[in-house]
Amino acid sequence: MCVTSSRAIRDRPGEGPDRPAPLPEERGPVSDTSRSDHDRPPTVPLTAADAHALGADAEALAALLGTALHGIARLRTGDASVDDLTDAIDGTTTLLERLTGARNAAVRAFHARRGSHSALARAMHLSSRATAQSRRRALLSNPPDALEQWAAGTHRPSPRTPMTGHDRTDDGATR
Repeated sequence: MCVTSSRAIRDRPGEGPDRPAPLPEERGPVSDTSRSDHDRPPTVPLTAADAHALGADAEALAALLGTALHGIARLRTGDASVDDLTDAIDGTTTLLERLTGARNAAVRAFHARRGSHSALARAMHLSSRATAQSRRRALLSNPPDALEQWAAGTHRPSPRTPMTGHDRTDDGATR
């Protein structure tokens, strides 16, 4: 899996330097393994500005996504080893921690820009504005954590744990 620049995005129909690739449901079924375009590794399309803003984090996040996809592939083929599953669990856990930080930072920024509760509910895939308002209120009642600060670009994680939100001991326990 690689991260592509805006040049690669511009070459795709319906996409441009300021628009990411369409969502999978907009492209068609993703589970059809008979199609020949499944023979090449997937790419993560980013604009040049996005790639610059993310820096090395873009490749690190793409690697975590690759680990998760590898785990899913092993599960689907039925040949997942304990090591494969351990890597998949670790990679998806770390990716989910980062994505949660990104979502929380986006909700906080959405609030700061006076986004509506109905728009927030739609973005969170909720049918109730009240639920979105309650979740936003719960988030805002606490200061941003390290992963939310990381997503907003205001905090760099410890070099010991560059892609996790917490320190892990040698035996894998958190502290």
